[in-house]
Amino acid sequence: MRDSDRAAASLDLGRRDCAVLFGFRRYQPDVIAFGQAAAAGGARVVLVTDPWLSPLAGVASAVLTAQVTAPSPFDSLVPAPAVVEALIAAVVHELGDAPRDRIAAYDSYWSRRHGSSAGPGSARGPGPGPAHRTGTGTASQSGGEHERR
Repeated sequence: MRDSDRAAASLDLGRRDCAVLFGFRRYQPDVIAFGQAAAAGGARVVLVTDPWLSPLAGVASAVLTAQVTAPSPFDSLVPAPAVVEALIAAVVHELGDAPRDRIAAYDSYWSRRHGSSAGPGSARGPGPGPAHRTGTGTASQSGGEHERR
């Protein structure tokens, strides 16, 4: 997304919105500016960051940290998707069937529009549906959640 598009998008964010942002070392100034504008507009900011904490941590409603240490001389972003998966699982758990119903509706729309059962969700396979849920994981189990209310 271009800087001008981010600026325009941030103008539309308010109390009913949540921006999930990522900030890892060598923090991007445009992402920081977007997050600050979103928070100033009343949106909640959920930040996924490294242990050193992005400058956005000060305006975030929730901060989820991911380890980045690796045996190589470079930081690893491999743990970050696991934190995101934990966040998604917690949101789906909290909202119940609505997210699953929305994905099913989108898959059905895709199939009708493209005349095929092969759609964006077909690679997922059946997976756990509403009757097959396992666990009750929450974002706090990711080991790095800090929430400010």
